[in-house]
Amino acid sequence: MFIAERDYQTTWNALMRALEQTTDAEIWYKANEEGKVTLRDAEVPVFRNCLCGTVGDAPLRGLVLRSVTIDLGREAPQLTRIRIQCSYKLPFSWPNVYGRSSMQQDIECISTGRFEQELFDRTARFLYPQ
Repeated sequence: MFIAERDYQTTWNALMRALEQTTDAEIWYKANEEGKVTLRDAEVPVFRNCLCGTVGDAPLRGLVLRSVTIDLGREAPQLTRIRIQCSYKLPFSWPNVYGRSSMQQDIECISTGRFEQELFDRTARFLYPQ
């Protein structure tokens, strides 16, 4: 969770501008009155985005499906709360004894927080121009 020292509408506008500049973030739903934004799910690489663990000694790699929801709320007249939540799922095929795929499973991965921090930093550049 982040706190912006600006009023709600200014923060909302800055967030919309920051999302326009984010190449792998497409808005699917937004409601200014509710303070809700949902991005379209996107396939992104595990590297830099999340930690998925290992199978045996091999770390899980590949493309994960990222889901993002953003909630804004008024904390005070000049304080706005920004909550950016990312969830990641990695489709994984478990091999059988013959090396063929026997079972498909989505593995939930843990966000590194980089996407969330970078989006907030972009938003802050519009809120606090230098």
